[in-house]
Amino acid sequence: MATKIKRGGIHDQSQLPDYGFAVSIMSNPKYAGPEEKERRKWYRTAIEQYKEVLKMQPHFTPALLNLGIVYSNIGEYGKAIECYNKAIELRPDMAEIYINRGNAYGAQEQHDKAIGDYNMALKRNPKSVEAYNGRGIAYKEKGHHDAAVTDFNKAIQLKPQDPNLFFGRGSVFFDAGKFDDAVRDFNKAIELNPKDAGAFNNLGVAYLRMMMLEDAIRAFEKTVQLSPKFADAYKNLGMAYGSIRKYELADAAYDQAIELRPNDPTAYFIRSLERMGRRQWEGARADLEAAKENGMDIAAAFADSFGTAAAFEAKVGVQLPPGIRRLIDSADGV
Repeated sequence: MATKIKRGGIHDQSQLPDYGFAVSIMSNPKYAGPEEKERRKWYRTAIEQYKEVLKMQPHFTPALLNLGIVYSNIGEYGKAIECYNKAIELRPDMAEIYINRGNAYGAQEQHDKAIGDYNMALKRNPKSVEAYNGRGIAYKEKGHHDAAVTDFNKAIQLKPQDPNLFFGRGSVFFDAGKFDDAVRDFNKAIELNPKDAGAFNNLGVAYLRMMMLEDAIRAFEKTVQLSPKFADAYKNLGMAYGSIRKYELADAAYDQAIELRPNDPTAYFIRSLERMGRRQWEGARADLEAAKENGMDIAAAFADSFGTAAAFEAKVGVQLPPGIRRLIDSADGV
């Protein structure tokens, strides 16, 4: 196994186009399908094989490195870091190990430690695309957008045909609110890899934030065409359709998102907001209750979006029934 370009910044659109945040979405074991479960089974077999190798050759650095990579792939980052620590003791000159440990620290949201490791990697290999990419992602997560763009620029200079680098820089631009630049980079990522569903999704989200709704819909439709099990893309598509009042298509998209991930509260919550706007009170209440049953603090989520029920009513032009107000308005003591 080799160090791969770490890919960050797939964006899930917020509850409404002006809700104002985007989050990274990674593979979540809670929603793992049969293919992911089979992959994890293979990883467990690989772990046992690498452990057997290390019993015979405890100082075999490639086995330690690969064992760490496998642990990272199944989300056991603490164990991965232990492997990388041992490998660094044996080969402190090897940039690849620092990069992989930096990736593991980043996955644990220990971004300062990750940046430290990428710095160590760059001292050993000043032309490491992987280190610039990883450090760019870490800076992005810390909100240091200028530093992140600088690192992605360096990585792109070294490897201008890698779509993941344009994807990463586009995600930084997106977080910084530079949506035109984000669109340019996501389109470049798609040009280099026309089958990149994540890039189409991000492109759609950027268009949605720019209120270019027809462009957003085309991007999300392409996303789900390429990746029919991309649940978040269906949520995004549902919101885009809802924004142009194509409610039947919106409902079908939300239904598909919920079918793919029935325990994900966000699809229910997003759909509840649209149903409130349509005065479909029974459906809105059912969706709010489903979101709550699946672990969402719906009052807090609603407050983050709109502040109060009164603010929502003024914005959308509806008057909420008392039962729904009690569910969503923390100001009412819920």
